[in-house]
Amino acid sequence: SCSEINEQHYFHFQEGYYKCLIFKFDHMPENQLQFFSKATIKKLKDGIEPLCYEWEFMASRNEVDVILNFSPENQRKVSAKIYAIMSEMSIFVSEFGQTDVTIGTGEICETFADLPYSAKIARLNVEQRLISGRNRVIEGQIQESGFLDSGEFAEFNACLTDAVESLEPEIMNAALFRIRELLMKFRNISGHEVLQMMKEACNVYIFAMKKLNLSVEGEEEFVSRYSEGAEWCASTGELFELLKQHILGSYQEEVEKKRSESERPVRLAKKYIPEHFEHQITLEEVSAVTGFTPTYFSTVFKKSTGKTFLAYLL
Repeated sequence: SCSEINEQHYFHFQEGYYKCLIFKFDHMPENQLQFFSKATIKKLKDGIEPLCYEWEFMASRNEVDVILNFSPENQRKVSAKIYAIMSEMSIFVSEFGQTDVTIGTGEICETFADLPYSAKIARLNVEQRLISGRNRVIEGQIQESGFLDSGEFAEFNACLTDAVESLEPEIMNAALFRIRELLMKFRNISGHEVLQMMKEACNVYIFAMKKLNLSVEGEEEFVSRYSEGAEWCASTGELFELLKQHILGSYQEEVEKKRSESERPVRLAKKYIPEHFEHQITLEEVSAVTGFTPTYFSTVFKKSTGKTFLAYLL
């Protein structure tokens, strides 16, 4: 309850309205983050504090999370002040090059217990900047587009899985571009959905690689590393570029290893054939030497040499 929170943490929350805000900074040098966080907190202290019973904040990395507690009578004033602070911050950060700021606002709630819901809406709204742009206040409830239940989602999975199985980085690159098309052409897709689908692409990639008995270096942290990088992305374009670097970097390395392993039976065969050419050599004989089945060896041999096994012997 409100009173228990006050007692445990020495806050001064009162019955009234509660609202969560997230200030998100994009394209900001890390050595300036603390400076901008302090500037944001000062503007809140000067502009918001006089309108509130209580307000608290937490600054982390490239954002400042805020809880406001105010009387119903001050609702319009608080809303107006949030927009005023946004205008001031936009002018302020513009003096530092390409740095952007976005405020995602949560729904007003009437009980302290509903604050997590307000925080969730604030998070969805700040993620919406990936679609609608930055340097603005984003409020209201973002509706899901239904992408997860669509045929496009099935194509999304199949496209990435087929690309992994091709063992061709060029095909993987084209598949990632197709994934971007599927998402961005889907009507009313939200920033949150795009972000979640990028993480899902990482999971699909790992699963498809496992099916081929291919490893993904740092598999346990693969998705979390992408998620951490995504926190610094300010648009869908940046999200996709990060995904491309993340998956292609891993994929190219594993494909090279796989190709090297695939070349080994071909090298063994090329060495074995001239050494035993005095008798009739069969596909079964040579494939047994390499340790592979005749069917698999034949496929690998033709892919490597451009000739069937029989044509090579002739």
